[in-house]
Amino acid sequence: MGSTSSSDEPSRFLLTFPKCGSQWVRDVLTHSDVLSDSGLAAGESGVDLLVNRWPSSSPGLIHGPLYFASLSSWEAARQPGERAVVVLRDPRDIVVSWVYSIEYSHQATGRIGALRSLIRELDLPGKLLLSMAELAGSSYHPMKSWRDRISSTSDCLVIRYESLAQSETDSFQDVFEFLQLDVSQETMSEAIAANSFEMRSGRTRGDEDVTSHFRSASPGDWMSHFDEYTSLAFEALFPGLLVELGYESTSSWSGDVELDIASYNEVTNLDDAVTLATTITRLTEANLMLTNVCQQRLELIEELSRTIHQ
Repeated sequence: MGSTSSSDEPSRFLLTFPKCGSQWVRDVLTHSDVLSDSGLAAGESGVDLLVNRWPSSSPGLIHGPLYFASLSSWEAARQPGERAVVVLRDPRDIVVSWVYSIEYSHQATGRIGALRSLIRELDLPGKLLLSMAELAGSSYHPMKSWRDRISSTSDCLVIRYESLAQSETDSFQDVFEFLQLDVSQETMSEAIAANSFEMRSGRTRGDEDVTSHFRSASPGDWMSHFDEYTSLAFEALFPGLLVELGYESTSSWSGDVELDIASYNEVTNLDDAVTLATTITRLTEANLMLTNVCQQRLELIEELSRTIHQ
């Protein structure tokens, strides 16, 4: 539970998804000097909106992170004057980060414990597919819902994790100004510095420790983990999401496989023919499997949506 505040200002919210630097952003926004200078108090934190209700409306609080919020849920819960920052991240990097969290850094209790035993038996493509399956049902629709607010800043500011990581001061300046946090530049800078990756991990950004909750923090890490197969699998499970969020210009970003197949247009020996046939068979089976998984998850999401709105 969060604190209470003597301020009558509208509350502010941090809305995001797992592995989007949520604790980092929260700790900057709720740094003791930021709260002291602004007169606000820390509200509810770590709320999973898939299983919990929206925090009760009380003035003068900074709530968050709230996970899996959709645009429609924000519009339904928002009280007059309230503002939110929505932190998004390249979903492919979320998938990779979630693999390492399951395998190493999260507490191995409950579902995470069961997943840890499973994921350690898989090769890298298998780990990524498991991570995708875990995230597709919970994140796809809520994340996609923010596409129409990426360029609009009326009551919420959508900002990329990549911008925060690459330009901390300028990006947090935008966040503080949008949330109308009345603090000095010195206070904001101190809050940013106290919660930098270097301070929290003892390493420079990009210096990886796979066992740490602060593993690497490097945008674009997915490129060293995804292959052609997992790229196609991602697009099947998260159709059009990267384009909608502005991370890719076309859904054919995963089209390297098609180019590889095209390179076999002149099959001259048995080995080439066998390789081509194996590739086509593998992709056909994967496509059928992923299509079935997608359909099942969409049906479940639609059923839950109908139940919620009854």
